[in-house]
Amino acid sequence: MQYIFFSVIGMFIIMALVSIKIRKAFPWYITGVMSLVVFMVSIASIVSFVSLYFYEIPTHHCPFDMLQGYYNYIGYPLYGSLFAGTVLALLASVAEILKKKAPSSDNIERYQKKWTLVSVLLIIVFTSIALYPMVFSTFTLEGY
Repeated sequence: MQYIFFSVIGMFIIMALVSIKIRKAFPWYITGVMSLVVFMVSIASIVSFVSLYFYEIPTHHCPFDMLQGYYNYIGYPLYGSLFAGTVLALLASVAEILKKKAPSSDNIERYQKKWTLVSVLLIIVFTSIALYPMVFSTFTLEGY
């Protein structure tokens, strides 16, 4: 699951950056779909292995305990960056549909690029928060 998680995150970042550079509609649609895939894989990864590194207990998979004070409320920035990054990528994808109907699409395209860039940054923040205990914790998942 870890390989899938990091692969999907990488593909999303690459696709989002490509959609910023290329002035075609198709990459924006793919970025929107990829943001949904990132969201679903990320939630599954939080339950599957990310939460284990935060709790340091191999049997504790609850995705909501990270929101509690005992775990320094780390769930709020973790989930907040994931949700906001997904919504902004979807918003940029929906804006592509609106560009065809709007009389001046220059403003939409400018905001679309900003939303996508902020979305990429938020997904990188999410990945960094999820990766931190994996790198700096003494806890290891040797049996998996």
